[in-house]
Parts: sequence; C-alpha cells; structure tokens
Amino acid sequence: MRAKVCLGLFLWCGGIDLVGRSHAEPSSPCSVFQFPGDHEFDFDVGLFPLDLNYDESIESPTEVFRWVSVIADWMKIELDLKVSKPVEIRVCRNMESENASPTLGAFVNSASGGVMTLRYGLTGRRLLQVAAHEWVHVWQSENCPEDQRLLIHEGFAQWGAVELLKRLALSEDIETLRNREDFYGDAYRWVAEFEENEGRRALIEYVRTER
Repeated sequence: MRAKVCLGLFLWCGGIDLVGRSHAEPSSPCSVFQFPGDHEFDFDVGLFPLDLNYDESIESPTEVFRWVSVIADWMKIELDLKVSKPVEIRVCRNMESENASPTLGAFVNSASGGVMTLRYGLTGRRLLQVAAHEWVHVWQSENCPEDQRLLIHEGFAQWGAVELLKRLALSEDIETLRNREDFYGDAYRWVAEFEENEGRRALIEYVRTER
C-alpha cells in the first residue's frame, strides 16, 4: 500500500485562503503532465513573462503547466529550491476536499514522487500564488522533515510565493499576502522576520532541518 501525505492544500472561502493537510481529489476530468518529462519550456531569468495580463483567466491546461514549469525553473535558479524527483501535474476544472470550500491547489507526496493538482480557470495572479506555494511544498517533500511544524511548513511556502511576486513587481498582491490577518499571514511574517534577522541562506537551511 502506498502511503500518501498531503503537504499543502489551498482552499478558497469568501476571499480567504484556508490551509490544511487533508486529502483533495479532482471532481472533473484532468489533463496530466509529467515533470520534468513534459517540461519543454526553456527558461531565461531575463525573459520572465512580465508583460502578461495577470487579471486574465488561464483556461488552457497546457498553459497552466507552462506556468508551473517556468515557476519551477525560476525557483531552482533564483531561490536554490531544486526539485529532482518526478512529479505528476494534474490540471482540472474543479477539485473536491473534505472542506466545503472550493480547492485551488494541492500537493500529495508519495514514494514515487507525488502529485500536484491545480485548477485551471484561475486568474494569472491567483495561479502564480497557488502554483508557487504548492511547488515549494514539492521541494519541501524532498528536502524537509515530514512532520515539520505547520507554521514553518506553510510560512515558507508563502515566502516562496511572495518572492515570485516581488520578481514580477506585483506590489498589491505582495501587500495582501504580507498583511493577511489569518494563519497564512502569521506564518509568512514569522518566516520573513527570520530571513531579515538571519539571512536567506540560514532560512533555507533552517527549513531543511527544523521540525
């Protein structure tokens, strides 16, 4: 029997993202991609798609996967968050979870690599945040203790999303994430304060080992 651990779950409820480690399943047919097997998009830091309209909905599963691939490459190059294991990327219209709120994204770890599931039809700015957050969970599944405290685990995933938003100069979205009055906001501010006091390299090493 293959054990599964859900390491990240984005839910949407009245304008608030909720966090959990419960299981989520697609409720509609999914397009399935293999990373890095289907990764055909060459990435250049100087050519990051800054000119996209981030308020438009991304309706193509292939385009969602392209965005995930670009984010994965950017995190490897700019944040030193390299993922070596194979990951299945499922892109679906809808997802179900144990929570009544709609799910935007999830990552489930497994011995064979893991499955990252994302919804298509999200706006570009929301897809960026969800995909970046979940991709950090992919990295964590390969590099961090499995029973890590939720504050560190989710705070670092939010930190990764904020770093991407900084690169894209999406200042309103950055301020929204920084100032959230919920668990995500508290967790992010804890991680950001650690980085400010100790530096980025120390933060990443701490996240690699701390439970």
